Amino acid sequence: DPESFVRAPDGSFWISEEFGPFLLHFAADGRLLEAPIPVPGVRSPQNPFLDLADRARPEPPTLSASRGFEGMAISPDGETLYALLEGAVAGDDAQDLRIYVYRIAGHRFDETFLRVRLEAPSQQVDLTKLVDASGARVYPEASAPPSGPVAIGELKAVNDHQLLMIERDNLGDDERVPRFKKLFLLDLAGADAASGQGAYVGKSLLLDLLA
Repeated sequence: DPESFVRAPDGSFWISEEFGPFLLHFAADGRLLEAPIPVPGVRSPQNPFLDLADRARPEPPTLSASRGFEGMAISPDGETLYALLEGAVAGDDAQDLRIYVYRIAGHRFDETFLRVRLEAPSQQVDLTKLVDASGARVYPEASAPPSGPVAIGELKAVNDHQLLMIERDNLGDDERVPRFKKLFLLDLAGADAASGQGAYVGKSLLLDLLA
């Protein structure tokens, strides 16, 4: 499920993908330049490497279906990707989303990630909905988490330390109220990836798009 799409200085393209989640690196002519890059410790139910072979103790996904990398920004110097999940990782607060920092030249994620605090809870992984080919539940002891109403739409760099983020509800084209869609400015200063696991970025409202 490809989502955000950015162009690197060398003319290649980086695409964020939700079902892994993965980062995908393509040449300008569309050739995949390297194997899809996984996120350490984060797998959705659609991840092809999710280990379900041991039916007594199957590996649980840590991210809700289709809630992987929704937004992705590239730094102005073209050296860094900021990839933002759309849903909360298992064990995290439902209002916190992770921003993963990928160093293009080093071909690696930073060992630490950043966090952004949403205005309301996001969607969490629901193990009760996962069934095998026979229709039997894979995780019969699991209970369903609350359904979060908020997700993110996109992430773009303003400069070397600020990002724009669209935060919105999950109602699609539904006209029911209340509707929610706002543009926020994120500030990475003081919360860089070296400052500790899960450091929060600054966040301020720029525009209520539905006002």
